[in-house]
Amino acid sequence: MATRSGKNNSSGNTPVQRQERRKLWRGVIVLAALLLLLVAIGFLLFWLNCQFFDRNARFTLNHITIESTGYWGQSAENRAELLRFMRLHPGSDNLFAIDPAKVREQIKSIPNVADATVERILPDTLQLRIEERVPRAFLGYSKSDFVVDANTMVMLSRQCFGVHPRLPVIVGLRDEVREGVMLPKLANALDLIMRIHRSFPEFQVVLASVSQPDRIFMILDYRGRKRYQVTLPAEQKPELLDVLRSAIEDALRNNDQRTNINLLFDGSVVMN
Repeated sequence: MATRSGKNNSSGNTPVQRQERRKLWRGVIVLAALLLLLVAIGFLLFWLNCQFFDRNARFTLNHITIESTGYWGQSAENRAELLRFMRLHPGSDNLFAIDPAKVREQIKSIPNVADATVERILPDTLQLRIEERVPRAFLGYSKSDFVVDANTMVMLSRQCFGVHPRLPVIVGLRDEVREGVMLPKLANALDLIMRIHRSFPEFQVVLASVSQPDRIFMILDYRGRKRYQVTLPAEQKPELLDVLRSAIEDALRNNDQRTNINLLFDGSVVMN
């Protein structure tokens, strides 16, 4: 009898073990039921979303408003061009089937766009606000097909609003130029152009050459009175433009006819 009892214990058929197995199976069944319930709820919510939002005719996209002070808000043709690019279809698309985050990234992929916001306005409107990049220089020659902003982004000039014919021209770039790329090699020249634009209105930058990596050659008009050829180090010192302005003012007072100015020698002014 003792031997038979030992076999039963070792085979896992004791009342306590059978009770533990039943508890385990009940737990497994309850867990499976909960999972099935969660799946069913998920499908129900998906169905309800489709019925009440994604496939609801009341939320058909009927209006797209585009707010931009630049190219994309300039005319009906430009707005239509933007809608074609984004593949939005007023009258057929559902407002809730459109992901505002994806639309925003799509708009930001356009070279002349700096930033954008996209919002749904119930029941049928998508609102786009676009901040466009400001062209700061032509690339290669005046009236070029390509312009560049202060952050070195290359853009098509025809897609930029307010491209002034007297924008500076940047030359000397040996890389292939195409829209939608940034050109870090232009950073120093553009920083210099922007500093002159903001703080030295008496200067008008006509041309900047970046053909040599350690220096920038510029053609400048001073107060519309005289044109100078100026060579500066690529790495700018804050006071260098003040030195240049003082040197030109002294030259004009003294009726100095020299127009070539070299500022490569540690702030010293060499004119010839």
